[in-house]
Amino acid sequence: MNHQFKILIADDSKLERQILRNNLISWGYKVYEAANGREALEMFDKIGPDLLILDGIMPEVDGYAVCEYLQQERKRSKTPIILITAYDNEEAVERAFVAGAGEYLTKPVYWNVLKYRIKRILLARQAEIALGKSEEKLQGILSNAVVGIGMLNDRGHCIYANQKLVEMLGYSMEELYNITLEQVTHPDDKSVMRKQVKKMIKNKKQEYHIERRYIRKDKTIFWARLSASVVYDEERNIKSIIGIVIDITDRKAMDAQLSLQNQYLLALNEVSLQLLNRLDLDDVLAMIVTQAVKLFDNASGSLYLLKPGNVEAELKFAVGKEEDNLGEIRYKDEGLLGEVFNTGETIIINDYQKRTNSRSSHNMESGGVFIGMPLFSDKRVVGVIYIYINEPGWECTQEQKFLLERFIGLASVAYDNAVLYKQAQEEITERKLMEEKLRYMSMHDSLTGLYNRTYFEEEMQRISSRHYKSVGIIVCDVDGLKIVNDTLGHAFGDALIVAAATALRRACRIGDRVARIGGDEFVILLPEADSLVVEKVSQGIEGKLKECQLDRAMEGKVVRISIGWAVQTGQNLDIQELFKEADKSMYEDKLRNKRSKLN
Repeated sequence: MNHQFKILIADDSKLERQILRNNLISWGYKVYEAANGREALEMFDKIGPDLLILDGIMPEVDGYAVCEYLQQERKRSKTPIILITAYDNEEAVERAFVAGAGEYLTKPVYWNVLKYRIKRILLARQAEIALGKSEEKLQGILSNAVVGIGMLNDRGHCIYANQKLVEMLGYSMEELYNITLEQVTHPDDKSVMRKQVKKMIKNKKQEYHIERRYIRKDKTIFWARLSASVVYDEERNIKSIIGIVIDITDRKAMDAQLSLQNQYLLALNEVSLQLLNRLDLDDVLAMIVTQAVKLFDNASGSLYLLKPGNVEAELKFAVGKEEDNLGEIRYKDEGLLGEVFNTGETIIINDYQKRTNSRSSHNMESGGVFIGMPLFSDKRVVGVIYIYINEPGWECTQEQKFLLERFIGLASVAYDNAVLYKQAQEEITERKLMEEKLRYMSMHDSLTGLYNRTYFEEEMQRISSRHYKSVGIIVCDVDGLKIVNDTLGHAFGDALIVAAATALRRACRIGDRVARIGGDEFVILLPEADSLVVEKVSQGIEGKLKECQLDRAMEGKVVRISIGWAVQTGQNLDIQELFKEADKSMYEDKLRNKRSKLN
C-alpha cells in the first residue's frame, strides 16, 4: 500500500531532486517536487503530504525555516519531516531537531538507509493516523453517549466530562473542571462516597457500583447509578477514576410507586386478616376504625352507625380526635355524614374547615384532609367511616383511592359477617333456651315444678345401673283430692297439690328426687339412704305440711297425705320391687287413715 503515501521533496539542486525522485518512485511513493522552501510551503496545504524530505540549505526559505513554520501550527506539526544536509556537526543536528525535524540525514545519502527510514516513519505515521481516527471515533462515542461519563483525578477533581454528564449536572464543561465530586453529591450520600473513593485510591477496591443522589447546579436532585473503576499507569499508580452515570430518577419513582403499592397490598392483607377473622360486632367496628387509621400517617378516625329508625347515627368507635364523644347522636342527613349516607360514595375534602366554616365540627383542625367512607350492609349504607389526616396540602393519590375502595369492601364484608354471626348466635341462644325449656317441660310437672313420671322412670333405671349401698323410696298420695275438686273446684284442688309438693320438697335432703307421677301421687327417690334416713324424711313430711297449711291459699283447709316407704340394701337392687313395696305401704297407710276417720 506504499502508493497511497504522498511525499513532498524540496531541494534547490534539480539533479539531486531528480535522483531522490526516481528512488522514491521506484519504492512505490507518489512524489511532489519544490525548488525551495517557499514553494514547499505553498504546495503543503494543496497536497497534504504524508512525509516531507527537505534540503537543509536552500535559497529564500531553507529547510530549517520550513520545519519551524510547520511546527508553529498544531495540525501541520504532525506531518513527519526528514532533513538532509551536508553538515554533520552537533550544532547542525541539534538545530534540525529543535526546528521540528523527525529525522536527520547527511549527504551523501545512503539510499538503503533512507528507504528503511522512510518505511519506518510512514508506518508509524499510518499507526498515528489510525490512532487519531480511533480517538476521534471514541470521542464521538463518548460525546454522544446516552449516559454520563466522567473522569476524576486522585483528588476528586473532574478532568473529563462528556456532554451527557454536562446536561445531567447542569454545569458547563469549564465549571465542572473547577468543582469536586463532593460538591455535586447529596449530603446524605457523601459519607458513603468518601469511603468508596478512599478505598479505590488505596487500591483496596478497583471498582464499585452504587445508586445515589446528585445535586444539579439549580439545586434539584436526581437519582443515578454510578459505576466507577480505577485507571492505572504502567507503574500501577492511580492515573484517574472513570465513572459512568446513568439517570435512574424515573426508575426510582416507579420503584417508590411499586413499593407504595406493595405497602398498600400488605396493608389490605393485614386489614383482611384482622377484620375477617373477627366475629364479635363491637370488636369488628373497633377494628374497622383502627385499621382505617393505620392506612395513613398522622390520622384520626371514627365510625357512625345508623340507629334503628334510619333517622339518626351514633358514634360507636373513635381513634384520636373524637374519642371523648363516643355515643354522640347526629342526624344522618346533616353535613358530610348526609353526603355519604345519601350518595353511598367516598367523599374527600382537602380542607374540611374551609368547606364547613365550623371549627367545632368533628373537633378537627383547619387545613386537614377529611375523608368520609360508606359502610355497606346488603347494598345499603348503614354507617360512615371518617378519617382525618392532619397534613395540610396532602392529596389522595389514585393508589390511595384504590386502597380506600378495597378497604370499604373488606370492612363491609366484615360487618356483614359480624351481623350474621350475631344473628346466628342469637338464634342459637334462643334455640338452646327453647330446647332447655322443652327439655324442662318434658321432665317436669307443669303445675308443681317437680319432676314428672317420665323423669322418675328414667331415674329409676339410672339408679338401677349404679352401685348404691342402699336406696329408699317414699310414695305419697293426697287424700280426698277428687272430693275437693268436685266440691271446692279444681283451682282449690291445684292449690292443694302445690302445697303438698312444697311440703315434700322441703322435707327432702339435697340430692333426693321428688316427682309427681299422677294426679294426686308423688314419689321420692333417696339414693344412699338407710331405713333411719327414710323414716326421718317421712316423718318430716307431716311437719312441713302443717307449715304449708298456714299459707293463705289453703284458707284453713287441712292437707292429708298417705305415706309409704321401703328401703333396699346390698348389691342386688331391684328398684321395681322396691317401688311396689313402698306403694303397698302407702295404700296400707291410706286404709289406716280411712278407718281412723270413720272412728
